[in-house]
This record gives sequence, C-alpha cells and structure tokens, in this order.
Amino acid sequence: MHYKQVKIYLPPELAASFKSLCREENESVTSALSRFMAERCAAAIKKKTDPEPFSTRAKRRNSVKRIASQLNEIRDAEEQAQENFPKNLRGSSIFESYGEILSRLDEAIEMLDEVY
Repeated sequence: MHYKQVKIYLPPELAASFKSLCREENESVTSALSRFMAERCAAAIKKKTDPEPFSTRAKRRNSVKRIASQLNEIRDAEEQAQENFPKNLRGSSIFESYGEILSRLDEAIEMLDEVY
C-alpha cells in the first residue's frame, strides 16, 4: 500500500489540546488523524455521484424508468385532484384542463415505455 504524508497546520492551543486528548485515549496523533481522514474520505466517496450517470444503456434505462415512475405519480395526483374537484365546477375550463393534462402524461409515459 502506498502512503502519502499530509501536513496540518493548527494554532498552537488547538494542537496541544488534540495531543492531550490523544494521550488520554492512549492513541498516537498520527493514528487519530489517519482514522479521522479515512472516515471522512469514506463518507465522501459514499456521497459521490457517478461522474458518468448515462454512460451505459442500463444506466440510461434506469433513469428513464425513474422518470416514468415520477410521471405516474404526478398523473395519479392529477387524477385524484380531478376526482376531488367541486361538482359545481365540473364543466369549467379548469376541469377540462385536467383531462388534457392526464392525456398528455399518459402519452409521455407510453412513449418512455416504448423507447425503453
């Protein structure tokens, strides 16, 4: 395994406090800093997203499936809103727009399903 030295500059009071804490825990300063850096780097690596999220067909297919799933959720919410629309406003232009929204969402979902 290859190691690289890292230098850390701290105010003297902070460095002295850290050294005394390490002595109390019977741990070397080097091992405490190494452990801390390893934990931080592991957390950063976990959070890091894929640099090429669309590099393979499988990744693209999964992205399209997620989008289609979200569109389905939106369509369901719009359908629910249409069902809960007040009866006295059922013939209004706003109510009619729900139908258009639902048909366009259905078309988009069908197109995505056909492509992938």
